[in-house]
Amino acid sequence: MTAFVDTTHLAIAPEVQQAPANRIPVVALESAIIFHGVPYPDNVATALCPPPLPVWTAS
Repeated sequence: MTAFVDTTHLAIAPEVQQAPANRIPVVALESAIIFHGVPYPDNVATALCPPPLPVWTAS
């Protein structure tokens, strides 16, 4: 797989690296909204105790 971003500073778990080759979906969650889009002090509370996310599994 070709990397389209500089992954120098990323730690990608081996199972995540291998997932595309095994046709296993990978979901990445972007968290900048917690710090840039939510006003203080709510951003800190959200970062420390995020709301539960729905989980989908492929069957």
